[in-house]
Amino acid sequence: MGTVWDERFAGEEYYYGTEPNEFVRKQSADLPKGKALCLGEGEGRNAAWLASHGFEVVAVDLSTVGLRKAQALANRFNASISTVVADLEEYVPAKGGYDLVVITFVHLPPEVRTKVHRRALAALKPEGYLILQCFSKDQLQFQSGGPKDSALLVTTDDIRFDFLDGHILLLEQSEEDISEGAHHIGHCSVVSCLVQAGGDS
Repeated sequence: MGTVWDERFAGEEYYYGTEPNEFVRKQSADLPKGKALCLGEGEGRNAAWLASHGFEVVAVDLSTVGLRKAQALANRFNASISTVVADLEEYVPAKGGYDLVVITFVHLPPEVRTKVHRRALAALKPEGYLILQCFSKDQLQFQSGGPKDSALLVTTDDIRFDFLDGHILLLEQSEEDISEGAHHIGHCSVVSCLVQAGGDS
């Protein structure tokens, strides 16, 4: 699978663009700066932006090619990030190690998704935040990106189940127009979520 993403990221263009996900930009803007973990980060558009805005960022992805481009993008932002090549199914972040976790458009089989999401929540420091956005099951009717397998898409109930141990501050499904590089573009259906860790985690 790493090879598939390495091939996808092999071109000079940034597959999903160089600007951060708009939901990440909006939700992180007023958060306290600290340590951030970006999971399934690919070519680094969120990681580079967060690093350029005061966060100490670790970007994790299966693709070495993507993470090399993430480093280059961070340099372009006059920022620095740390990278970890890992399969999210196996990767276990340090418990209570981060002020912010970001997961955008990471689509995994349900049993893997829940495990990854719960590990991500456990990686937050007390009262830390997790920002997530991904395509909903309704995305199958649109041609703006995402997997064509319904099992890899989500409902708000799926996300609520994954983050039972957190304080869900925002959870909604919405339709919107996105423009993220050449491969996330057009009208789409997304699930967006902001979760805060408990103060005694």
